[in-house]
Amino acid sequence: MLSIKIKDYKKLSEEDQKNLFNNYVLKLSKYKEAYTDIDEIKKAIKYDNDFYIYAIINVSNNDFLGHIQFKYLKETNIIIIDYVCLNISSGKRYIYEEINKTLIDKFNYSQLLSEVTFFNNKRNIAITKIFKRYGLTDLGFKYIQPPTEKILPVFGKLLILEKEKNYNLNLIIKDIYLNHYGYWYKDRFLYHHYLSFLYKIQKSFLKKEFYKTVKNNIFLDLTQINSDIDLMVLMKENIRNLNTTNHLIIKFHNTHSLKYLFSKSFKKQIDFISCCNFGKWIYSPRLIKNVLKINNLRIIKKEFNLFSSELTFICKSN
Repeated sequence: MLSIKIKDYKKLSEEDQKNLFNNYVLKLSKYKEAYTDIDEIKKAIKYDNDFYIYAIINVSNNDFLGHIQFKYLKETNIIIIDYVCLNISSGKRYIYEEINKTLIDKFNYSQLLSEVTFFNNKRNIAITKIFKRYGLTDLGFKYIQPPTEKILPVFGKLLILEKEKNYNLNLIIKDIYLNHYGYWYKDRFLYHHYLSFLYKIQKSFLKKEFYKTVKNNIFLDLTQINSDIDLMVLMKENIRNLNTTNHLIIKFHNTHSLKYLFSKSFKKQIDFISCCNFGKWIYSPRLIKNVLKINNLRIIKKEFNLFSSELTFICKSN
């Protein structure tokens, strides 16, 4: 049976520190949106007392199994994970559980968050599914990952593992922007102004009117479902706890999108599109509206993405 110990990077031998970064380069260097220069990481470890790398080591043979990089943000008492880099395919649930226990014991955090912001959307979907297996939830809005030296801002998802139910999402994102990314480039005056500007844009994506009580809203993300479903049954399961004070937020791929204009799927009621090892269901807005109407729900706001087929309805009970 696998047994691990989790060790702070600063307590590793020079050889183990070198092996850790060699593994980091091997695993992540091909993803420039996720990769950070090693010298920058070492600088953060040296000067930022709230920035950590923990090595994961097999107790039985002292083998290096991977590591986790994260920042503890005191202002909102959260942990933002930069990445988890593992070398094994089995035993991951146990490893994630042990990492979480260690983080709770040391920091007693309120929330744990992770960005999923790869350029490849298929990879984003796959990683989101993996994180969801370990209890993280998609917060349901378009997240902007601030830029680093090498890339522009990246759109993706922000996932959360809730330890406490009450939190202010605006403050959390502000803390991530200004005290995590801002700390990496704290000597760059213009970068901080840019972060503040980006934060204002991010707040507009949050749609405060609807997301300020995220914990009470019900999110139904049909874009993440790639298996055959009964839409009526799924809807009834998701609206059980819906009342006059919260919203149902349903997101789906829209068959009326111009993306499908020259395909057989255009304006179909429902269709399944296969792509490589992935597939997705797409729906007619009219079908979704009919299902909502049958379930005594009305649409109070629509949101669409100009660059994709995604359409979002924000609904309330009649």
